[in-house]
Amino acid sequence: MKSLVNNIIAPYFDTEKDTLGLPPSQKAIWQIEVWSVHRSQQFRTWMKEFHPTIVLQFVPGGCTGILQPCDVGIQRVFKHLLKCSYHADIVTMMTTQIEHGVENLVFNKCHGFL
Repeated sequence: MKSLVNNIIAPYFDTEKDTLGLPPSQKAIWQIEVWSVHRSQQFRTWMKEFHPTIVLQFVPGGCTGILQPCDVGIQRVFKHLLKCSYHADIVTMMTTQIEHGVENLVFNKCHGFL
């Protein structure tokens, strides 16, 4: 999560502020789901310490489709296709091991992502 904020969210807000001629101290609202990692005291404290100009605003439970339509209309399709692709990779990995006579199958979570 910290990597997402440091490498994507914060630089995006900084670029937009610069484009709009706003001061670096200008606050920006980041609207996110009420997932436990987002609401955790640890994450909120880290955000306040390292990204004080980003204000967290939580989407109420059950309202994602209303307040974040791209999450339902576009990202849902993408996430589904990603899961299908990952599933196919796992099946191929296991099938290959079986075909090669491997007795103790190994599930490599990072297979194809290194």
